Amino acid sequence: MPLSNYGNRIIVIIVGLILLFLPFIIRSQHWIYVINIAGLESVVVIGFVLQYRVRLISFCAATFWGIGAYISGLLSTAYDVNFWFCLVFSGLGAALVAFVLGALVIRAGWVTFLMISIVIAEVFVEALGHIQGLGGWDGISKIPRPAIGSFVFVTHTSYYYLILALIIICVVIFYAFYKSPIGKAWVAIGQSSELAASVGVNVFRYRLAAYVVACFTAGLSGSLYAHYSTYIVPSTFQLVRSLYMSISAVIGGLNFVVAGPIVGAVVMKALPELFRIADKYEPILVGAMIIVSARFFRKGILGLLSKYRGFLL
Repeated sequence: MPLSNYGNRIIVIIVGLILLFLPFIIRSQHWIYVINIAGLESVVVIGFVLQYRVRLISFCAATFWGIGAYISGLLSTAYDVNFWFCLVFSGLGAALVAFVLGALVIRAGWVTFLMISIVIAEVFVEALGHIQGLGGWDGISKIPRPAIGSFVFVTHTSYYYLILALIIICVVIFYAFYKSPIGKAWVAIGQSSELAASVGVNVFRYRLAAYVVACFTAGLSGSLYAHYSTYIVPSTFQLVRSLYMSISAVIGGLNFVVAGPIVGAVVMKALPELFRIADKYEPILVGAMIIVSARFFRKGILGLLSKYRGFLL
């Protein structure tokens, strides 16, 4: 076995152990909360990278995160549906919306797809704010917490392990697709959609599949976010949140389909907290991060590490 494979396995083991014992290493509950939100967003960013790899650039990632959150919030508060069912329904609901929208707009080309995604992101927030059945601009409150038997997830630490489990499940889903014939078709489309079509790949269907899978996992993440925060409002899922998620993908490394989004999401959440930057100054920090990334590590943080360490994460 090549030395690089041994190096990768060692890194995976070390990272796994760190993640397992992280709440005992970091005693601050505030930082555990920051990591939890970053973890939830990383699931959405992984989906964004998948869409990017098939040349579907979308700026409504937070929209499908919000669809999952609102489906779960509505079902659990208005109809007393158990969280675990809400989780599944949220993923399926987001996937269904993605299937319908994708069937209508993917054929139009990537520029049109991008522009429509921006419109969808704006319309979604406005629609939520004007639908009183969904709480209007006040949102949905008193969303119940998940439970397994008599155990109720209350602390940030308990949610950390629940979110970690969700991330692992989503990572398995994405890796299973990437290793399958579907994933090979995605790679071919990413390299050249015209060439892929010339050898019999149905570019539209595989792009639609990528879009649906990405939105399904975003819906799952949104569901857990709703029950973690117990309170959701339309402004949480606005266009700027989608833009930040896309920037997370770039900062982490677009060539790293799973590790890149996770690293990028953590960095995007941790730096403003680390420097105690107010919300109104956060766009300045984000802009500075984009400039530094474009200037010094165009392949993201993991691309920079792989360059100097001689192996890929």
